[in-house]
Amino acid sequence: EYRRLGIASLLLDTLMNYLKSETDCKAIYLHVLWSNTVAIRFYEKRNFQRRIYLPKYYTIKGQFHDGYCYVLYMNDGQPPFTFKYPFFKLTYLNLFKLFSILVLVILIYLSIRMK
Repeated sequence: EYRRLGIASLLLDTLMNYLKSETDCKAIYLHVLWSNTVAIRFYEKRNFQRRIYLPKYYTIKGQFHDGYCYVLYMNDGQPPFTFKYPFFKLTYLNLFKLFSILVLVILIYLSIRMK
């Protein structure tokens, strides 16, 4: 009954304007259920960007559901540097590769140091 009246737009736009002008806030993060296309369109219309896929993030009536993490950078905010972003999708295989590289680097370092 209260949908499509602009209430959520007014609230979010007011919050975003306040955070941009009155604070040093660098980012707003939010989570949304993957199937909530109305909310996803709402956030994307306000320049939120999909940041992370969240498998089995929600439990609804005993069932797992996936979600997304969205972010809006402001006041010169930028994404933090991670190996995950923007280089590759984090999977178990990529974690294994990253761990293998790390072990290899440590072994090389130790072998050089022992000489």
